[in-house]
Amino acid sequence: TADTKPEPPKERFVVIDLETTGLNYNFNRHPADEIISVAIIDQDENVLLNTYCDTIKVKRWDEAQRIHGISPKDVKGYPTFVEILPKVVEILLSYDYVIAYNIKFEKLFIQNYAYHYARDYLLKYCKVNWGDDPMEMFMNHIGSYKFSKLEVAARYFGYTYKAHNALEDTKATLHIYKKLRNINHDGE
Repeated sequence: TADTKPEPPKERFVVIDLETTGLNYNFNRHPADEIISVAIIDQDENVLLNTYCDTIKVKRWDEAQRIHGISPKDVKGYPTFVEILPKVVEILLSYDYVIAYNIKFEKLFIQNYAYHYARDYLLKYCKVNWGDDPMEMFMNHIGSYKFSKLEVAARYFGYTYKAHNALEDTKATLHIYKKLRNINHDGE
């Protein structure tokens, strides 16, 4: 009928998560840490990328390994993040927007890689559209100004998973993001 409105186009977004050798994404402060695992899924939980990444300079990361369980032996022989950066950027640019739990971390890690190792991709990467940060959305939802871990937000919404695994973290982030968007949408 003439009164029926067409369905709006389906939103297309991706979720990214990185596992690293540590928290220092600033390559001007030595030693800079490196990305050793990356996962990207789309809004329907389709896996677009899920791989380990070998390191360039960092050869040990004992403290980080205790958290995520990824050892130097696990990543040996995989392409470095620099080698897969073109594919990562291509995926991120082919969607409406990108989300990550604590967006700043993923965003700056990738940006610094592009700046120091693949400047030709820095300009392309700067065109990536980052969406809302599920961590900030969750902190607003619970009325907290304190950083909330992904596991805490997941547990709050009854979602259980193996934390500190890039693919599992993307799925948890997607679940939290959709829950919070529904709450915000229904509450308005």
